[in-house]
Amino acid sequence: MLDNNKLLGVLACGMLLTFGVLVNLRGQVAPLIQDSFQISYSYLGFAFSVMAGGSIIAMFSSGFLIRKFGLKNTFLAGLVMIMIVLIGISYLPTYQLFISAMGLFGIGVGTLSVTSNTLASLIFIEDRGKKMNIFHLFFGIGGIVAPVYAGYLLRRGFGWESVYLFATGLVLCLLLLGLYCEFPTVKQDKDKKKSVFLEVIKDYKVVIFALLFLLYVGTEIGLINWLGIYLSDVQGRSETEISFFLSLFFVLFTVGRLLTTFIVEKIGYLYLVLICGAISGILIFVALVGPDQFAILFSVVGLFMSAIFPTMQAAMFEAFEEQLTIIISLTLAAGSIGDVLLANWLMGVVNDLLGIQFGYGVLIFYLISLILLTGWLKYKSLTENCLAVNNDQSLSKANN
Repeated sequence: MLDNNKLLGVLACGMLLTFGVLVNLRGQVAPLIQDSFQISYSYLGFAFSVMAGGSIIAMFSSGFLIRKFGLKNTFLAGLVMIMIVLIGISYLPTYQLFISAMGLFGIGVGTLSVTSNTLASLIFIEDRGKKMNIFHLFFGIGGIVAPVYAGYLLRRGFGWESVYLFATGLVLCLLLLGLYCEFPTVKQDKDKKKSVFLEVIKDYKVVIFALLFLLYVGTEIGLINWLGIYLSDVQGRSETEISFFLSLFFVLFTVGRLLTTFIVEKIGYLYLVLICGAISGILIFVALVGPDQFAILFSVVGLFMSAIFPTMQAAMFEAFEEQLTIIISLTLAAGSIGDVLLANWLMGVVNDLLGIQFGYGVLIFYLISLILLTGWLKYKSLTENCLAVNNDQSLSKANN
C-alpha cells in the first residue's frame, strides 16, 4: 500500500498527464469542429482564444482560491468544472454555446495546471531538479496520448464530441484519487506589499523574459493547434496521418527534454535557447516551402522546441534571486497571453486573409523575434558581467 506522499506524487504526475491530454485534443479535432459549426479559421481561432482566456483567469484567481479554500478543494472544483464541460459539449447546438464551453473548459484546465504545479512544489523537496524534470515529462506523454486516443475514436466512427466525452473517465480517476489523498497545507505569503509588482516590472530583464515566454508559447501552441488544419486543408491528409504527425511531435518533444538534461549545463542556458530557436525556425521554413513529404519536419521541430521553455526558466531562476514567485507568475501569464493573441487569434486572422500557409509562416516571425530578444538579453548580461568584473578589479587595485 502506497503511503500518502507517494500517492500525492502519482496524483501530481497524473494531473499533468491529464492536462497534457486535454489541452492537446484540439489539434486533432480542430478540422472537425470547424466543419461541424461551419466556421472560418478566425472563428475557430477565437474559440481557442476564449479557452486560453479562461486559463488566464484561472491563473490569476487560483492563488487566492487556494489560500482561501485550500489546495484540495480548489483542485476538486477545477475537476468538476472540466467534467461538466466534457459531458455537456455533446449537447451544444450552436457555435456561441461552444465558445462559452471553451471558456469554462479553459478555467478548469488552467486550475488543474496551477494546482498540479503547486502540489509538485510542495511534495518534491529532495532531488527536486530530477523529480521536477520527470514531473514535466508527463505533459509530453499526455501530448503523445492525445492524438493517438482521438485518432482511434475517430477511426471507429465516433464524432469529435465523443473525443471529449470519453476523456471524462481520465478526469474521474483523478477525482477519486484526489478525494482519497490528504493534501499538504500551502504556506501563506507574508509579503503583501502592493508596490512589489510595480517594482518588479521596472526591471528590463523581467519584461524581456515575459516577452520570451509570450513568443515561445505562441509558437508552440500555434504549431500544435493549426497543424491538423494545415495537413488537412493544404495537403489533404487523413485523420490517421494527422494523428501520426501530432503523436510524433510529442514523442520527439519528450525525447528532446530528456536529452536536454545532458547538454544544457555544458552549452549554457541562453545559448541553447538561441540554437534551438534558430533550428526550429529553419525546420518550419523548409517544411512550408518544400514538398509535402517535408511535412515530417513539423514533427521534428518538437525535438528542438522542447528545450526552450525549461531552459528559459532555468535562465530566469539564475538571473533573479528576489521576488521570484511574482516573476514566475508574470511570465506564465505572458505565456497564456501568447496562447490567446499569437497562437489562436492572430494566426486565425492571417489564415483567413492570406491563407493557412502564410498563417503558419507567422511562426517563423515569432521565432525570429524570440532569437533577437534572447541575443540582446545575452549581450546585456555579458556587458553587465564585464562591467562588474572591471569594477571588482578596480576596487582590488585601489585597496592594494
